[in-house]
Amino acid sequence: MSDRERPAPPESEAPDADMATLARGGRLNIFGFGLRLIARIPFLFIAGRIYGAAALGRFAYAVLVVEFGAQIAALGLRRGLAQLLTDAKKPQACVVADALLIAAIGSAVGMAILFAFPKAMYPTTPVGGLDRMLAITVLAVSWTDISLAALAYHHDVGATVRARSIVEPWTITIAAFALSYVPIMVSRGDGLIIAYVISMVAALVASLIPLVRCYGIPHDWKPDLPTAGGRRGAMSRWRPRTPSNGRRGGSTSRYSAHSCRPASSASITARNRSRRCPRSSRPA
Repeated sequence: MSDRERPAPPESEAPDADMATLARGGRLNIFGFGLRLIARIPFLFIAGRIYGAAALGRFAYAVLVVEFGAQIAALGLRRGLAQLLTDAKKPQACVVADALLIAAIGSAVGMAILFAFPKAMYPTTPVGGLDRMLAITVLAVSWTDISLAALAYHHDVGATVRARSIVEPWTITIAAFALSYVPIMVSRGDGLIIAYVISMVAALVASLIPLVRCYGIPHDWKPDLPTAGGRRGAMSRWRPRTPSNGRRGGSTSRYSAHSCRPASSASITARNRSRRCPRSSRPA
């Protein structure tokens, strides 16, 4: 039986499916939190015993400032991206690309400020060595958050568990332990900084790979910063030809999944049936 001949599921089944999805996501988040906590214990032991409590405290404060800067650089897109994808009047891949571009601009400003004023990260200790290098992780953190938020919109919570609970904590633990055999890295505390940078880059890669697999590469993409930033830009005044099917996550765009060129009505209907990844809902 083809998709067109298959009867639509009853409306009463939709809330049950949503609740099951939410419950599964909650279980994965709790599992990921516990997994991340367990993975952090070896790192804290290595950092405290080998690098010293003072170096660990200095590093922790700097990381706090960097991650706070990354949250500001994202301009609230970590939580607002779901609404942008729901109301999208163009391919979702282009919406995600707009969000990443805005985060890149905000991260560039944040990195420049931290590079120019490193005392914001190290207020009570001298700045030297690779201390300023920690600022480059602002971009990695903000892009990772937005990528995982885009994947969570399509119910891919497993990507968050893999990136945040497996790749990131174990990478920083292994890197910090390996760098502890270099005396200068321990004496200056640069080993913790390098380990953190490596772990953030690894988490970014672990989030971008499933993001590209889910949304694909946007073709014919033109940046639309006002719309992605939540302001009434040119796209907000445009009205699609195809009405929405009333379900959250259903795109009302007349575009194809990854291109700004017009798509057929069949592909739009197929993409609006569920909140699966756009690539998995493209017609054969």
